This record gives sequence, structure tokens and C-alpha cells, in this order.
Amino acid sequence: MSGNIIAKIKVTVEIEITEEDINIDKLEEKIYEASLSAGREIFPKSLSAIEEYLLKEKRDKKKEPIHIVKKGYLETLVGEIRYSYRRLKNKNSGKYYSILKKAMGIKGNITNGVKVRGVMYSSEVSYRKAAEHTGNQLSHSSIRNSALKMGEILKKKEEDYDGEEVRNNLFKGERKQCFVEADGIMIPMQGGKNKKSEVKLAICYSGREERYKEGKREEKKLREKVVYGDICKSEEFIEKASLFFNYFCNLMKVLYIVILGDGASWIKGFQSVYNWSAYQLDRFHLLRKLRSHFSRKKDEYEEIKKMIEGNRIEDLFSKIEGKITCLEDKILAYKTRSILEKGKEERESYKRRISHYKKRLKRARELLTYIEINREGINGIDKYKDVFKEEDLVVGSGGIESEVKNTIARRMKGQGKCWKTRGAKAMVKLLTSLANGWYTEKDYLDFFSTTYEEPVYQGRRKKERNRIIYKEKIEIFTRAEVLKGPIPCSAPSSSAIGALKKNLANYNELDIIYR
Repeated sequence: MSGNIIAKIKVTVEIEITEEDINIDKLEEKIYEASLSAGREIFPKSLSAIEEYLLKEKRDKKKEPIHIVKKGYLETLVGEIRYSYRRLKNKNSGKYYSILKKAMGIKGNITNGVKVRGVMYSSEVSYRKAAEHTGNQLSHSSIRNSALKMGEILKKKEEDYDGEEVRNNLFKGERKQCFVEADGIMIPMQGGKNKKSEVKLAICYSGREERYKEGKREEKKLREKVVYGDICKSEEFIEKASLFFNYFCNLMKVLYIVILGDGASWIKGFQSVYNWSAYQLDRFHLLRKLRSHFSRKKDEYEEIKKMIEGNRIEDLFSKIEGKITCLEDKILAYKTRSILEKGKEERESYKRRISHYKKRLKRARELLTYIEINREGINGIDKYKDVFKEEDLVVGSGGIESEVKNTIARRMKGQGKCWKTRGAKAMVKLLTSLANGWYTEKDYLDFFSTTYEEPVYQGRRKKERNRIIYKEKIEIFTRAEVLKGPIPCSAPSSSAIGALKKNLANYNELDIIYR
């Protein structure tokens, strides 16, 4: 509903078009610059018109007279603008304030629109690069502070679950199946050369669907995807992510849930919340570990793949145990030869071979432990083979791998980046919020806007008093200002000022500055 018209502001926009401007890009740039120039002209006139209206209609002239006219500047989306405003005095409270700033919510010299734009840039590039993208309207530290504030606001909105409209558009209580994938990525932290923290990320989606409705391409995308990320301990992350997914995806009412992970123990913690779910180990990670031991013999590796696909897990165990036995026999044989060998060079050669096979043996045992721990997840999704569509019978966690790379790693890892805990947490919240795509730029601007706090201004400040120690006695004196000519002094000679006068009596000019 539109309000009453306060004023109408008109400006004339004029551009010169030359023969060089017979090019769409050059003409577009010239028109864009002209529109910014017009905006910088309209802005102060609009503020002046609004203030005139407020002074006339929204104040008591007797109780709030005009005290002084001041000048100010604002960094806005159209550039820097200069404007004037009036400061009023409230006779009842004795406080001074600007009716324009109070009504408009002007705090500081930078509009929230500029801050939000800087924050959006900072989600793509470093804070310094983001400052350059804003035309250096903001410093990199200002953008960082704004990003911290935005991240904390988004975190609070997550905790308050303030998203009923989003919730109504997700799953809608009709989905019988969903998938939860989780993974982590280490990012460098400040405070030490090898200090790192793990950013944990989880996604929830209801299945896969065609990415393109037309054409012959058969690419798939995740349907109704929701992203959650944080930096915290595993148990805390599972609890927070589960609450988040329960609210937005209504998971407690979903009949078939699949948990997908790369074998990290904390990911299986989701099963403690959804105890009726099935756990599926990412097939890519499993095959990569197997390939490191059996890749030289292609036939043997293909046989192992068939064992996995056929759910012949006992045969797989036997194969790996056979590999371990073979490595142990080789180590024992080389140890025996090393003892019997008299030549020094030959003994050193055997030692190197023993060290090599010990490393391979260690990896083989770790592989066996890895498979034992994740045994139920090798073909865990077979539990729903008769329920899911073929495209939903996934055995890989490619969705979360892609999400970690595109959402977190591209911004928070590499290129010399190093984070503090507070800044890293705020950036994770910002990046996951943008990945979800629930909010528009206007929404972020609304989040940033806060209620106006009336500034406290009590007129001229009282002269500051300092305390100094002189001759083991504490005396109070008024801060001296710049003095020229003979020094006037009525203080006793025992005081600091009196002693100073005696020592400098022959000087005609003196600048005294007390720190």
C-alpha cells in the first residue's frame, strides 16, 4: 500500500553521443555512468525534502528547536554523496539528535546496501579483492566485519528456524524417501603453521531428476536439496544438522532414509537419530582404496569389483587377508636373507625392501579394518532395491563431494587463505545460505537493518582532567592548550604547572602538549 507523496524530485540527464559511441558496449557504459551521476544528484535532494517534511509534520517546534545545521556524507550504491542535516535539541531530555537520521535509520557513513554488496562479493573472493570490487568504498576490514555480522544473523535465524515459507515448499510431507550425505574438509587456521579445523557439511535431498526438461542430455540434479554446514564437534554437528533437516525437510515423517558417507565414523552418527535408515558407503572411496593394492593386476581388480557388486563380502575379506599373508611372507623372507647376507650394500637393499613392504602391509591392514567397520554400508542401499527408482539407487556421494568443492573449498581453501574461528564460522553460514538460495538480496538487506538507537549527545564536552605524579604527590590540573607569549600562571610553585613556568620563564612562545 503506497503512502502519501512527500515530494517529487526531478533531475535532467544529458549525455553526448559521438561517433565512437556507435557500439553497444560503449553506449551502455556511458548510460550507466549517467544514471549513477543522476542518482548522486537525486540522493541529497531527496534527503533534504524528507527532512523538510519531518521538521514540518513530525516534531514539536517549541520542545525541539533547531540547534545547528551540519554537513555529512554517505557511501551509497550510486557513489559518495554530500548532504546537510539539522540537529535538534530536546528540551525535556536535554539530548541532541538528527530527526532525519533517526527516521531514515542512518547509522555511520555507509549504507547497508553497500555493506551487503561487499558481503556478497566476499563470498566469491577475498576481502581485499571484494574491497576493490566495491570501488574501495569499503575497506577490507569493514567488509570482514560486515560478513561477521551477516554470518551471526544467519546463524541465529537457523537456530530460531525462521523459515516457514521455505519449509512449506520443501518435501511438503509427501516424500517417502530422502538422502542425507555428509563430508568434511580441512581449512587452514591462524595461530600455527599446521593448525587446521574441519568444516563439516551435510546435504539432504529427496532424489534425482532431469536437469534439462528438453533436449537429449541425460544429466541429473538433486531434487529439493537443503545444505547445512558448521565448524564444531561431530556430536554437536549431528544434533544441529538433524534438527535443521527435521524442520525444513520433515525427516521424522520420511519412511525411507539413506545415509551416504566416505567411511568417516562421525557420518554414521546420523543413524543414531534416524535408526530406521540405511547406511551406504561411497563406492568411489572404497574402490580407490582397493585400487592402491590391486591396480597392477587388472584381472584381479576387476574380480574384486564383481565381488562388491555381487555382495560377496566374505570373498573380499579372504582376498585382502591373502594379500596380507603374502606381504608378511615377503617381509619374513627378506629379513632372513638380510641376516644371512654378508655384503653391506646387499643388506641395505634388503632393509629398504623390508621398509617398503611394511608400509604396504600397514595400508592393507588399514584397508581390512576400513571394510570391517563399513561392512554394512558396502551395499546398504540394497535394502530399498524394491522401493526406489533405478536413478535413486545411488552408491556414491558425488552430491556432497561437489557441494564441498563448490560451496566451501573454492572460497575457504588455497591461495594463502588462513582463518580465525569466528570468521570461518560466519563465512560457512553465509556460503551455505547462498547455496540454499532461499533469500534474495533484499532479504539480506532486511537482515542487516537494525532499529535506530538515538545517539546521546550532551553538547560541549567538559574539559578533561588528568592526574599526574610530581614529587611523589598526586595533583589535578586542567589540560593545557597551545599557549603563546608569556605564560600566565596562578598555580603555586609546588605544583607541576608552577615548576614548569619557573624553568621556562625566558621563553616567549611555547606549545605544551600533555600526553
